[in-house]
Amino acid sequence: MDPDMVAKAFVEYYCRTFDTSRAGLRSLYQEGSMLSFEGSKIQGAQAIVSKLTSLPFQQCQHSISTVDCQRRDLPAVLLSS
Repeated sequence: MDPDMVAKAFVEYYCRTFDTSRAGLRSLYQEGSMLSFEGSKIQGAQAIVSKLTSLPFQQCQHSISTVDCQRRDLPAVLLSS
């Protein structure tokens, strides 16, 4: 499986789900997951989804211009925007 294709598909899925139904992102997080947002560190799937769904805007639309993929031995994903 091509890691660049997997990364591109994941980013497209994440952004589309964020744009249409942020609560749908819960299955992508675990209790050990960490979100850093504007200086705050939020840990755990429920806390992260609570933060994402409480953002002060109802609509947004991501426009993905590039996706950079780096292989790792550990299962982890880092998204940055």
